[in-house]
Amino acid sequence: MRDPFIVFAGVCVALTAACSPEPEPPATPAAPLGQVITAGRGGFVPEGVEYDQANGRFLTGSIAEGTIFTIGRDGSVVPFVRDADLKSSVGIEADEPRDRLLVANSDAVVFGGGGAGQAKLGVYNLTTG
Repeated sequence: MRDPFIVFAGVCVALTAACSPEPEPPATPAAPLGQVITAGRGGFVPEGVEYDQANGRFLTGSIAEGTIFTIGRDGSVVPFVRDADLKSSVGIEADEPRDRLLVANSDAVVFGGGGAGQAKLGVYNLTTG
């Protein structure tokens, strides 16, 4: 009679060898980095960047101002959504299939523990703001 442990070990070795991943191909050199875009103004404290492919632009929120800006390839920073209810944009999402921009919004006061503030979700037209 065969030793069950030896048979089991042999089956495990055979399965492991048959299921081992194929060796990785040699690494290819990294692709060159893309263009660097430097914002032409400071102070707006960007948080979150989205590329709006349908309209060919970068969008960013602002923790300091709440405004949503477009960032041009030349570094220009242009207001896109100005809304008195936007206090501090803490995240954005371009929903291109529905032509909307979702903006998470909060009072900056809540970050410092200064009391209760607001938390809202703004929904804006992605094409027009």
